[in-house]
Amino acid sequence: MQLGLMDPGWTGSGLLDASHLPLLRVLMLWVWKASGEELASISKAELAQMAEEDGLPVRAMKRHLHQLCRQPRFRQRLLWADGSELTDNLDLDDLQAGLQDLQLVLLPCAETSSEQISELAEAVRNDSVLDVEAILHRPQDPDLGTALHEAAVCGSLEVAALLVEAGASIDKEGWDPDGQTPLHLASAHGHLDVVRFLVHAGAEKSMLENQGQTPLHLACSNGHLDVVRFLLLGEGPSIDMPGPDGNTPLHLASATGHLDEVRFLVLDAGANVHVHNDDEETPVHLASSNGRLEVIRFLVKDAGADIDALNIKGRTPLHLACAHGRFEIARFLVAARADIDKKDDHRLTALEHASSCGNPAVVSFLVQAHVNKEVMTLYPSPCAISRSMVRGRMQPLLQSASVAGARPEPRACETAIPTYLNVGDA
Repeated sequence: MQLGLMDPGWTGSGLLDASHLPLLRVLMLWVWKASGEELASISKAELAQMAEEDGLPVRAMKRHLHQLCRQPRFRQRLLWADGSELTDNLDLDDLQAGLQDLQLVLLPCAETSSEQISELAEAVRNDSVLDVEAILHRPQDPDLGTALHEAAVCGSLEVAALLVEAGASIDKEGWDPDGQTPLHLASAHGHLDVVRFLVHAGAEKSMLENQGQTPLHLACSNGHLDVVRFLLLGEGPSIDMPGPDGNTPLHLASATGHLDEVRFLVLDAGANVHVHNDDEETPVHLASSNGRLEVIRFLVKDAGADIDALNIKGRTPLHLACAHGRFEIARFLVAARADIDKKDDHRLTALEHASSCGNPAVVSFLVQAHVNKEVMTLYPSPCAISRSMVRGRMQPLLQSASVAGARPEPRACETAIPTYLNVGDA
């Protein structure tokens, strides 16, 4: 057998061969399998380098052996010739002084009780690195329970690294109804260091949880721009990949009002501002419904989004803003030349939607904005009358219209109280 890794004190040339065995016994540490087969030979120089990089030479040696035996260090036991075990904190000088044959024993994971599973989860939540290390040395299977998921939620990078080193499954789905992986959870909670570690360890960036969301969707929903930036590096989900209800990352960032994310997704990542979800709504629709004025301002003025885009019910962002009582947004959209006379599929205008939600400020504004009087007079429509009367909102509507100077034009249908008609959710 020939070896090429030599002690720094070796002064010969070329490779050592079997004639140098006495010298090899002094310079090398030999690791043998239980079967009697040689697994590895490690020189003093290698041990010194391992100790310098890792801090603990025995632990470093086990990590090296992991690549050869495919078992994590927590399941390895290294024994001296007399059967005593090498501890991970053994000093380098003591290890080098006792260079000799070592026996490697591989242990199966121990039987684990529910209490021990809970103990590991609690240690993870407490970010107790020493306790987690000790538990894994039982050795305990890290995939019993959801320890890595706990570390992802808490942002415990060092603990997450220990669990992965012990063999925890990177893409294991959690026990919660959403079935989220550790990467989903770390992304949702904005723990960039853990996200980066999991991705570099092989986590799937495009994996869907049970609701159809990738880690990118969750990061966008929760406003974690640094995580969004990282997840879009290299290969991964498409920037316009639809999630739940067909919502793209831009839909979600717009709905939740995270302007910095919206700007990044559009200006840097190239997200489509005209994309529609399952309800045919654009990001502007969702921003209007949820009252995200600054997002709408950017999408319309800077990104060129269609201000009169129609959803599945034929409603524009202005319809939705009025239906939800979003006065400032309605004012901005009208100023940006949104079509205030546009009728949806139920033939309702923005003013009619405003009246149905009983918002005098929006109604007054729209009347003052010269809504087409042939479309909407003092009594906007039988539908609006019935809704306003049933909901007790007619008086504010009358007052608002009166202040705005509108004059009533009675209709034949007003000779009797019209039946309340539900025209659908706004």
